[in-house]
This record gives sequence, C-alpha cells and structure tokens, in this order.
Amino acid sequence: MKVGYTRVSTRDQNSALQTTTLTDAGCERIFEESASGALKNRPQLKEALSFLRDGDTLVVMCP
Repeated sequence: MKVGYTRVSTRDQNSALQTTTLTDAGCERIFEESASGALKNRPQLKEALSFLRDGDTLVVMCP
C-alpha cells in the first residue's frame, strides 16, 4: 500500500495540491499536517509511520 504524508507550514496554506498529487500517485491513505518545519513534534508523521506495514511505501511530496 502507498501511504502519503503532506505538510504545510501554516494553517493559511493549503495542502490540496499535495493531496491531489499523492492521490494521483496511488496513495490509499494520506496523513495531513500543518506545522512549521522548525518543529520536531509532528503527530501526523508519527501516526503515518505507525500505520505503515511491511511492504508499504511512504510517499512525500516536496513542494
């Protein structure tokens, strides 16, 4: 299974382009986060990593 992860830096930004791109890439589950790149605590990234199973692929779009 392909699992996607998106992150935008502020709540004013929109992750729609990332989400669309990940969906088009075949991601069946996408975790979305709004957090500054300076922050180390990323709950959705942790959840995405916990969700992964053997054989899964984590897909991240770099805007």
